[in-house]
Amino acid sequence: MARPVTAALTEAERALLALIGQGLNTLEISRTLNAKPYTIDRRTAALRRKLGAADIAQLREIAQRHLRAPGTP
Repeated sequence: MARPVTAALTEAERALLALIGQGLNTLEISRTLNAKPYTIDRRTAALRRKLGAADIAQLREIAQRHLRAPGTP
């Protein structure tokens, strides 16, 4: 079985990816994580590069596909 894409992510990256997967925008994420929007934008860009996502929509898809609770379709 292939290793999940998210296995190489840090806990902070997984948390960011989960919030992106929930459909939150930069401002909502910055409020949730108590970080400046600029910081969230930088971290999101780094996450896109790390996962090879072309845009935020692809990050959202990755999050929804790989961060589901066990046993959910």
